[in-house]
Amino acid sequence: MTDQTGRWPRLRPVHDDQWPRHSFRTCKACRDVTPHVLRASRITHMLDDAVPLAEVQAFADHDNPATTVGYWTRRNTAVRNAELVDAGATIFAGRPRPSLTEATR
Repeated sequence: MTDQTGRWPRLRPVHDDQWPRHSFRTCKACRDVTPHVLRASRITHMLDDAVPLAEVQAFADHDNPATTVGYWTRRNTAVRNAELVDAGATIFAGRPRPSLTEATR
């Protein structure tokens, strides 16, 4: 897929009436993606992929390991809350309640 110089070709946007030019300034989805969001997402994915805490801490340039562990704690809290919401929705729907392990499959 590389060109003659060994570099990946640039993706060029399509500019015509059917596909208007994309603007990051006016796009509501892209407007919320900041460098901080991308950095936090990368740290969370590294923790999800079982990268050693010391490596994640070095990547994030955190002096205190508790700062890095905070990403893991918030992630686990979000997963637990999602499981509780799913279990509650099942109860109120009148169906049998699945176990929390079944809800995460």
